[in-house]
Amino acid sequence: MTAYAPPPPDDWTPPRRRPPVLPVVATVVVAALVAVLAVTAVQLRSTRRDVDALSAAVAEAQASSAAQARAQARALAVQRKALDGVTGRLDRNEKQLAEDEAQLALTKKALPPDVTSLAQRVRPSVVVVRCSGQFDGSGFAYDIPPRPGYGSAVVTAAHVVQDCQESQGELTVSQDTRVLAASARSAMGDPGGDTDIAVLDVKGSIPALQAAKTLASGGFVMSVGTPLQEDFEGAVSTGVISKVSALTFLHTAPISNGNSGGPLLDRDGRVLGVTEGAFAPTAEQPVAESVNQAVRLVALCGTVLPADGCDQ
Repeated sequence: MTAYAPPPPDDWTPPRRRPPVLPVVATVVVAALVAVLAVTAVQLRSTRRDVDALSAAVAEAQASSAAQARAQARALAVQRKALDGVTGRLDRNEKQLAEDEAQLALTKKALPPDVTSLAQRVRPSVVVVRCSGQFDGSGFAYDIPPRPGYGSAVVTAAHVVQDCQESQGELTVSQDTRVLAASARSAMGDPGGDTDIAVLDVKGSIPALQAAKTLASGGFVMSVGTPLQEDFEGAVSTGVISKVSALTFLHTAPISNGNSGGPLLDRDGRVLGVTEGAFAPTAEQPVAESVNQAVRLVALCGTVLPADGCDQ
């Protein structure tokens, strides 16, 4: 049986059909996502290019740094090699210099010294010794400390000042026109003996002479002093050392009265000893030529200076 459907009324209008909403929204969302993804993809590609460029720059910088380091290492190796060469040449030059200096010293010893220059250099240290204005002998400023209140210490022979000490005369020393008050130390050596040496303390400054380092037979010797009279102050003579003993030595440099107390010097102007006197001919020994005696500076120790710590 067929169901009956009454006919619609005359004013009836069929209902409108609404379009579907969900597909449209989905389309919009999908389109938006596609756009976002496209932008993101572009940004990612740009970021990737930036990262690749940065990686390339870092790699280039690392390669450049490595190359620079290798270049610096090579340059350093070249400089080190050059430095080793310079050091080797310097060592050879120093060795050659030492050999040349040794040869020069030997040559210098073989040649006669420049007596003129030597005399000019040491004369300011050599003095005339007087007692109450009377000429008694010679002396020289020496590098030992003077007593308090004095400016210099002068070494002379004990026999030069012995009489003045006993007579309590006034001791002075002079250089040219310069006269300085002096005082003899109470301790002195044996006048005329192997320790014929004394020290005067002087009121004034005189350049001091130094002690010689060596004393040997055959060596050069120069005497400076005032032989015979004051007009001959600073007279010079030369010779050789002929024999060395414990406290004295013999030499051939000509001396006379007045030289006593003056210095005997080596080729460098250093003091070897103090002039004491000359051996004169006698009836038993009629020939005595150039046999002159000097007292070594070591005689100061235990006589004028304390033996303890004495390094003369």
